[in-house]
Amino acid sequence: MIQYSKNKNNIIFLKLASQAIFDENNDFFESFSNCIDKIEKEGDINGIVLNLQNNKSINSYEVKKNLEEKDPTNCFKKVEIEKSILRRFETLDFPKVAILDGSIFNLIFELALCCNYRIALNENNQKFGFTHINLGLMPGKGGMVRLTREIGIEQTLDFLLFEKSSNVKSLLEKGVLQNSANSLEELTSLAESFINKNQKYNQPWDVKDYKIPGGASYQNDNPIIIADYSAKIFKKNLRNYPVYEAIISTVTEGASLSFESASKIESRYYVELVTGDVSKNLVTAHLIQKGKINSGYFRPKNKFKNEFTKICVLGSGLMGHGIAYVSAMADIEVILMDTSKDNLDKGLKRIKNILSFNVQKGLIEKELADDIFSKVNPSQDYSQIKDCDLIIEAVFEERDIKAKVIKESEKHMKKSAIFASNTSTISINELNKFSSSPENFIGIHFFSPVDRMELVEIIKTKKSSAKTLSCVFDFIRKINKTPIIVNDSPGFYTTRVFEKYTCEGLALLYEGYPAHLIESTSKNAGFPIGPLAVLDEINIELALKIRKEIGSNLYSQKSENHVEPWDEVLNFMVNKVKRGGRSSSSGFYEYPKNERKYLWPELHNHFVIQFNKPDQQLLIDRLLFVQALETVRCYEEGVIQSFDEANIGSIYGWGFPAFRGGTLQFINDYGLVKFKKRALELASKYGERYIPPKIIDRMIESDETFS
Repeated sequence: MIQYSKNKNNIIFLKLASQAIFDENNDFFESFSNCIDKIEKEGDINGIVLNLQNNKSINSYEVKKNLEEKDPTNCFKKVEIEKSILRRFETLDFPKVAILDGSIFNLIFELALCCNYRIALNENNQKFGFTHINLGLMPGKGGMVRLTREIGIEQTLDFLLFEKSSNVKSLLEKGVLQNSANSLEELTSLAESFINKNQKYNQPWDVKDYKIPGGASYQNDNPIIIADYSAKIFKKNLRNYPVYEAIISTVTEGASLSFESASKIESRYYVELVTGDVSKNLVTAHLIQKGKINSGYFRPKNKFKNEFTKICVLGSGLMGHGIAYVSAMADIEVILMDTSKDNLDKGLKRIKNILSFNVQKGLIEKELADDIFSKVNPSQDYSQIKDCDLIIEAVFEERDIKAKVIKESEKHMKKSAIFASNTSTISINELNKFSSSPENFIGIHFFSPVDRMELVEIIKTKKSSAKTLSCVFDFIRKINKTPIIVNDSPGFYTTRVFEKYTCEGLALLYEGYPAHLIESTSKNAGFPIGPLAVLDEINIELALKIRKEIGSNLYSQKSENHVEPWDEVLNFMVNKVKRGGRSSSSGFYEYPKNERKYLWPELHNHFVIQFNKPDQQLLIDRLLFVQALETVRCYEEGVIQSFDEANIGSIYGWGFPAFRGGTLQFINDYGLVKFKKRALELASKYGERYIPPKIIDRMIESDETFS
């Protein structure tokens, strides 16, 4: 785990193979403590060089280990013991140099901050920092206390709240790194030179009369700076993530205290985070459940695998060009087919624009972008698909058009090829009736924009073979997406549940709640965008079409003439005032050129405000409960078959608040008994969509939770 050596100049070299550090068979802090014991027994020592090797930005074992202690008292004791080991190393009475040999994150970066001199290789792709913040965890081994004392309050807050990780150049400018070089040999030479010139070296904050750069939290402009960062966090709705407030509190409180007192403050906030629900939910969803899905846990257990070296995408529009792009990115040759050259040119231009943007941002090299683009071959000739392993239909969301494309494709496809229909609402059972090989037919629901949305919904039917499902699962993983597997049903899983979010927003508008309050409350609840803005983005006319496709009689018998409030609003917007959404520059919002959008001023002339000061928690409950309950119905009906896929589908599919852990985890955290009681209260006032499914009663009786 830790390689220990001593050279002829009495300099000790400790080389940490970071992948071995985070190993369930080893305890890093015990090993590091043993190294310190050995150092203290040595005779002549001039200094220590700590060689820290490249480690993963997120290491699952490290994260899980942070969360394993749930008792706050025991957790605090454990953290303080671990910090004392790093502090013991930091206060050894000779200079310590950290060589950052690669990208360094989290605990390893905290270890680097214990050293007096930090140097790194001159490589632009190297990153350093605290990526665990994205999972609701903050540095907890003294890293925040040291960073504040090294670079001051303002730079520390900026780095932790908004950067989280940075490159060599930036950290040199901040003063986190002291030097850099072009090779490991040069770094070693710099390390030895520093040690030889700085014997008996202490950390600046361990020297009498030390002052933090920029002053303590109550000095100079720091009160204004702290208030400004707090306001920025509030504006971004990050107050739903306690880690950000904990960071601000730790830095500001600790900056006015001694190192030891500040360290205890850090431990206290750290413990609150690791024993709380939010970090648990974020880690479980983003790391454990997503990892479980991507590893193939829900894939059929067979050996069928197809590398898909050549595929065809039928349709070069909004979805088709995106599917072609991500496939080419994965080194797959793509035939991009459309009915007209004009459509193909537009699709190719969109692909080129994505690649150009990525080149400008430094995400890929120009040569690689050109190579990716060369893999997309436009065509209007169906005979070109004869060698393709997979054909993905991404034409207009119209049953008859899709049927025509399926029949025409099968005239040219090889028998072993798989046909996948990209759709968000049309029944795959209905579409596969047009196929002569229903066992090779499956549904794939990509999300827009395809190049940025990570989730893909695979829709299987009883006729879809295990081989087809396995091969499509492998294709989705090859293009670096996360696949969830669902059974065919109106709206499948994601569209069906997501629609409840937008419909509830429309119901609130219809009932007389202010539009601006509906939108702001949704964001306060943790959604990235309000329901009215979402409808504008996806197109209000399409939303109306989805409503008709899914059907209002999915769960209960109603008269043919029954119209729900959300249908009233959609019909009004589409058919009466002809406001279709962002694509037509008018929807629930106005879209003036070169200006920010704003809510349509006439909206409340048609939907009169009845509630000027409503109960915001009531609105949040309605938005959350209606989605959670619909997820339970999907789970009960077997549309979605696993707890993990339900949660990941909700978070990555339509932006259900990740800090709540997903739709089913939200119920677990709320408590099933309390959840049922609240749902019944909502049902008594707002309708049967809030009536809990019977599975909730069964789970309460048997003292179960969703898992």
